[in-house]
Amino acid sequence: FYGVPGNSVGWYLLPFALGSFLGPLLLGRLFDTIGRRQMIAFGYGIGAALMLIAAVVGGVWGTAAEGKSLEDVSKPLAAA
Repeated sequence: FYGVPGNSVGWYLLPFALGSFLGPLLLGRLFDTIGRRQMIAFGYGIGAALMLIAAVVGGVWGTAAEGKSLEDVSKPLAAA
């Protein structure tokens, strides 16, 4: 699956498992004290800020590939 060897799949799933376990432990008290609506709004705000940063980074350092073939954007691997 996506070129990942079967014996390495666990290492790819480990960060998701850790996040699912540690997230409620670390953020549960904040949800209880601050409130669900405020914490969810804060999470959406963080997500929006990260997407804006990604758009700026892509605009400044991205590759201008519109209207070009793949060979014009990068050298093919077969040519290496």
